[in-house]
Amino acid sequence: MRRTAPVGGTTPWEPRVERRTHGWRIHLGGAPVDLGGIGKGLAVRWAAAALARAGQGFLLDAGGDLAVRGPAPHGGPWRVAVEDPAGGGPLLVLALDGGGCATSSTRRRRWVCGGQAVHHLVDPRTRQPGGTGLAAVTVVAADTAWAEVWSKTLFLAGADGVRERAAELGLAAAWVREDGGVGTTAALDDHLIWRRTDG
Repeated sequence: MRRTAPVGGTTPWEPRVERRTHGWRIHLGGAPVDLGGIGKGLAVRWAAAALARAGQGFLLDAGGDLAVRGPAPHGGPWRVAVEDPAGGGPLLVLALDGGGCATSSTRRRRWVCGGQAVHHLVDPRTRQPGGTGLAAVTVVAADTAWAEVWSKTLFLAGADGVRERAAELGLAAAWVREDGGVGTTAALDDHLIWRRTDG
């Protein structure tokens, strides 16, 4: 059974929420909206806030979006691996003792449309898959939801603009180009404890 109910005002760009058998769907201007990454970042933020009240250290991982608080079981910071989007294990290992981390990648959600390879990270300016030349971007921030937002922002800057945009925003970030090259910002150095060296 499906039921559509307006939420808010009556202009065409007001959101509508549709209840479905296995969840909910949000529409904006008649088009469905996928809050996947942003929704996941918010869910991790809220879950981390609830866990923080328990007074224990924790790592909460929701498939690429994570939050950490306090020491890891070994007593030091949590060690977080940043995977190679082409497979083959981690590219980087980060040390985190608080805050959040998020990765936006084309590794899993890609398909062929009209004979062209496309992915889910769509640039709202062009309405086409963005991030030319990039395969993944990871951002460390004080809050997981913002790390998610910034990882997508940097991804859409593409391989030619990601370094400049990350520096402009002062972000602790890493990115993987489609050719396999890895870049990082100076702001990530405080968290970086291992980097794969090929060859």
